[in-house]
Amino acid sequence: MKIKKTIKSSFQQSPDLSRSEGGSVPKHTHEHLVEFHLYAPQAQHVSVAGSFNEWSPEKLSLQKDYKGTWRGSLPIMPGSHEYRFFVDGHWVDDIEAGELVPNPFGTMNSVIQVHHHQA
Repeated sequence: MKIKKTIKSSFQQSPDLSRSEGGSVPKHTHEHLVEFHLYAPQAQHVSVAGSFNEWSPEKLSLQKDYKGTWRGSLPIMPGSHEYRFFVDGHWVDDIEAGELVPNPFGTMNSVIQVHHHQA
């Protein structure tokens, strides 16, 4: 039996945040907290991997909300970063990415631009 997966995704970045204990906030003042979203209600496990976390899916597991949207945040330095979602053991494209670049595996990586915060 084949299950159809509905996937929507996006990311948003927050400005620099102050340090706080126990929270997932930027370690350096130049980092931005970037939140990733992926709508995949049938998925069992979703993570994000990219140039910002050594392409290691286990470093950013997303949490599923009651509507089926997976969310997670990560402090990321300003610059251009490539990434992909990892859903139930398979690489998945970010269908809402504004920019894509080819990777060495014959597929495409999504690109996010994390901008310097202007006070």
